[in-house]
Amino acid sequence: AALSAAGPLLRYYVSDCQEFGMTPQIENVPPVGRMRESAYVFSPIGATPADLLTLAEAFPSLRFTADVSHAALYLNWRSAAWSRLTQRFHRVVDFYSGPGGPGSLTEFLGELGDRITAVHVSNADGLFGEGLGYSDGPEDLDCALGPFLMTDCYLVTETLERDPVHATGMRDVQSHLLELRRAVLTGKA
Repeated sequence: AALSAAGPLLRYYVSDCQEFGMTPQIENVPPVGRMRESAYVFSPIGATPADLLTLAEAFPSLRFTADVSHAALYLNWRSAAWSRLTQRFHRVVDFYSGPGGPGSLTEFLGELGDRITAVHVSNADGLFGEGLGYSDGPEDLDCALGPFLMTDCYLVTETLERDPVHATGMRDVQSHLLELRRAVLTGKA
């Protein structure tokens, strides 16, 4: 029902993007977002590849911005233990756990396939730890991002920074991605 309810707004968005020669894109969201806020933000849609693909079926020109940090949080919520969470989050675990769905970050990105036009790059840990440095979380970003290194997909560094003016974490991620791309080009990856 929530996916259907998103239809009119998405139709308006897609239409306006196309009218101005822009590519309409939507981004996957984490099951519970903190988004640099001191609040918890919930959405019943947009965390799973299946949700995004359902919307893309209705709007064939729609493309995706895949946020790997948000995808990792989704995977962590899928496997979260009820007993370790306060009751307020039990329904979130119930909603996202269950059969089906990707089991890894690589599978998550693979399900979205060639509809991905941009990837937001940062690592994640736990249920709320988004925007971490490239190697500061448990996800193997080299493996997950490898298929995108030689495409025209935009890789956008998106680490949360203590000093956003200097963005040293984002620069570190950019340097790593350039080194990884060179390694792929020279066959040393």
